[in-house]
Amino acid sequence: MGAWWRGFFGLGHRLVTHPRTVLMLVLMLTLSWLAVQIYAGLVVTSVPTAIYDFDQSKVSRALWTSISGPREIELVETPATLDEAWERLGDGRLGALVVIPHGLSDALKKGHEAAVTVAVDGGNILVGKNVFKALAKAVGQVSAGVQVTSLRKMGARKERSVSLAVPIATDERPIRNPGTNYGVYVAPGLVFFMLHIFVLLLGLTIFLPDHRPASALEAFGALSAAFLVCTGIGMAFAYVWLRPLSIIPASGPVWTLVWVACLVALDLLMACSFVAIAATPLAGVQVTVLLGMMSMMLSGITWPTDCFPPLLQEIASWIPFTPFAKGLQTLLHIPAGFDELSQHLRSFARQAALYGLIGLVGLAGRRVVARIRTARTAEGRAP
Repeated sequence: MGAWWRGFFGLGHRLVTHPRTVLMLVLMLTLSWLAVQIYAGLVVTSVPTAIYDFDQSKVSRALWTSISGPREIELVETPATLDEAWERLGDGRLGALVVIPHGLSDALKKGHEAAVTVAVDGGNILVGKNVFKALAKAVGQVSAGVQVTSLRKMGARKERSVSLAVPIATDERPIRNPGTNYGVYVAPGLVFFMLHIFVLLLGLTIFLPDHRPASALEAFGALSAAFLVCTGIGMAFAYVWLRPLSIIPASGPVWTLVWVACLVALDLLMACSFVAIAATPLAGVQVTVLLGMMSMMLSGITWPTDCFPPLLQEIASWIPFTPFAKGLQTLLHIPAGFDELSQHLRSFARQAALYGLIGLVGLAGRRVVARIRTARTAEGRAP
């Protein structure tokens, strides 16, 4: 067991002393922390909004009241001119601008088409999207009220006019809701993507020329150390890093540990298999890093995989981060078990079989090549 312990403690020593490895660890932890802090504000609130009311009617006053209600909106003093308002919207001092045109009420009374202008600063797409939804909902509520009044004037009964004009209202709960809160949706994926890249790079460093293990047992010891360290970091991410987003894995620590361990183990196996089959260590590093860096997109977190060409979808299904990311939202936000996660576990098993086969083929090929070279050398030395 001396070789195993030598590999195990050798990797641990590099993690805290070797400049390159320490830099990788610090960068990974820092970037993953930033990924959470960027989205730590779970709900968009109090975006400064100005209203220009050129109509000064009962309808426009209803619009004022409706717009002032949503948590996303904070009404501020209206600038003196529209030009000044557009300038403030452009430089960020205003987040949104609503213009109620002159004659809005008269147009509605006559049954003519009328419009309210809503301009939103889209420099931050998350803020812009939430503010626009809030303003659209507020204007829509007043619009529905106007429709009810019109229908009643046309002879519709009160209860009938309400059902015709106003659909059932819904409200979205933004806390821990990955369907409506982009931060809750994307931040966990970003955090574990950092871990995914770190695991791949750490696994590759084991086989670089200046750290290459002297035996298979020493390599296994180093990989064991990498597995334990990275799994521990992954559990810290799940239970400490994500707390600013009010996320605590709903499926419990056992399934969370299984999920993180599967990702780490398969990442290390993938790195080893590519190093084993590549002609040179550098070629193995290049292929592994290329697939690793594409994992975020290929997993479907940032782009819907249904739109990918079939070949690209197939390639994505064989990268460890893909089933991990697809099951992560389920694992984090609902009490999931084997039934909910079984399809992703099957993907993990398929990948383990593939990368294990690639590694065995690579090692067998290297032994054959080594024997051929030894035989040729022996033939050249023979008298």
